[in-house]
Amino acid sequence: MVRSINLKWGRVMRRAAYAIVISGVLAASSAWAFDATKYADQLPEAQKKFLEAVDKARTDYGNAANEMAKGGARPARAKAVCAAIKPGAVVKDWIGEVTKLTTNGDGKGVLAISIGKDVSIATWNNAISDTGSNTLIEHDDPLFAKAAALKKKAVVKVSGRFFPKKTDCVEEKSMTLNGSMTDPEYVFRFSDVTPL
Repeated sequence: MVRSINLKWGRVMRRAAYAIVISGVLAASSAWAFDATKYADQLPEAQKKFLEAVDKARTDYGNAANEMAKGGARPARAKAVCAAIKPGAVVKDWIGEVTKLTTNGDGKGVLAISIGKDVSIATWNNAISDTGSNTLIEHDDPLFAKAAALKKKAVVKVSGRFFPKKTDCVEEKSMTLNGSMTDPEYVFRFSDVTPL
């Protein structure tokens, strides 16, 4: 009986490891960088300052001499992000490129937009994480139809809001410090998305 349990547990662990590897490969293969410099004259000032804060922190993190110095780059970025945008404030007409258009298991819309080099804003992708944020797009919301008409890599203007969070000024999804500093994805509730 113990051997049977060990064999089953081994299969479960292999499947879990396989799922983690596959999800990492899919995440890496779906990432691309929106070149915001092509739209520099059209970017709202707040978006420019936000991207400058994220880019400077990424550089500081990459150049840090040790892990402690790397960790210090995150609160410095949070301070700069808060100077660029007010946490929880509505942003309007930010420009980016569609990177994800899908739904969760309940049929609610999941949307991600690259707004700069390795910087994204996105809804959550599941109802549990979305509890209290309500970022998932309801299928009967007019925004769902607008987003569903788009294609990946479409350049769009978006409006909506970030969520205040002490660690990063506004909520960021990454599970690791490295992910947060090198390829941040900020939680965002979209109120509008329009092709540019």
